[in-house]
Amino acid sequence: MAKLNHTNYTDPSEFTHLPPGIYAVEVKAAEEKVGKTSGNAYFQVQFTTGGQFLCFDTLMLEGNGLNMGLAKLYALGIPRDCEEILAAELIGRTCWVSTKVDTFRDQEKLVVDIGAKDSKVGYFTEKPAGVIEAAADGGAEDTPF
Repeated sequence: MAKLNHTNYTDPSEFTHLPPGIYAVEVKAAEEKVGKTSGNAYFQVQFTTGGQFLCFDTLMLEGNGLNMGLAKLYALGIPRDCEEILAAELIGRTCWVSTKVDTFRDQEKLVVDIGAKDSKVGYFTEKPAGVIEAAADGGAEDTPF
């Protein structure tokens, strides 16, 4: 039996996000896309923490953002000598990311904080101090992986 979702997607007050900070994350979904204006390939990934949605991020595979994209891929455990990768290979990979609140179209959302102290464009390969531990119910628990 399917459960019905009664969320009003046109009412921004229905949406809340976790507080900004550093989280242990897992890639829940990943898709390869191409920029409409640049024509450059990138991965769009969805991060979860404790089974709960955290944020989306973009990992550039070409063009001006390539070095940032590579740093993010390395933090997710992709070997530096890797020459080809499918988006599906990112699913289930883990690391830690620092997030901050950003406003887009009058709605607040969490984004990866690429300028976070001691991070590689917002990503950490080892557990940093100050990690927020999020449980599936939004409470606190130990690192989920």
